[in-house]
Amino acid sequence: MLPIFTLFYFVTANILAAQYHHPERQFRFSYDEKQWEVVSSNELQKKRGEDIDLTMASMTLVTVQHKVADEKYHARFSVVVDKRPSSGTEAEKVAAYQKHAVEFMKSQRFHILAIRQKPLPKVNEPAFEIQANQRDFGLRFRQVVFLRGGEAYLLTAAARTEHYAHYETEFDPFFNGFQFDK
Repeated sequence: MLPIFTLFYFVTANILAAQYHHPERQFRFSYDEKQWEVVSSNELQKKRGEDIDLTMASMTLVTVQHKVADEKYHARFSVVVDKRPSSGTEAEKVAAYQKHAVEFMKSQRFHILAIRQKPLPKVNEPAFEIQANQRDFGLRFRQVVFLRGGEAYLLTAAARTEHYAHYETEFDPFFNGFQFDK
């Protein structure tokens, strides 16, 4: 009886996991649809317009938010593209975009906690990770950035600072499972 139960558990677990697929950009990632939901930028602006940078919202490809809010804020994972023309070697382009990203975050009153090289397991591009706090909204961010096809992809997880540790294990699959179709 144990082998049948084990098989049922693994089949059920896979059915409960949803997969987001972006049709034009051809990327995908899995998420737990019992805990998370895909929301449009328009919905986010209507619900929480005060904490949405409208420029970034227009470049957002997808946002997945936790269904249950903490202090009126839903933990989020989003994928944003930024067209940043740059010349030089791939390493020089990544370094230039990293400098740009850090300067932008500082201009938005972010306190940078850490910057490190952090490639994604299923994306074959050099990447870096920025961890930061945004004091005005009491948020903690983890952002992994890589360049592909002349654009920067910014994968960002955000949660209230005091709740971030709780969501950290839920954020990991978004980053670790992010991949492009072959």
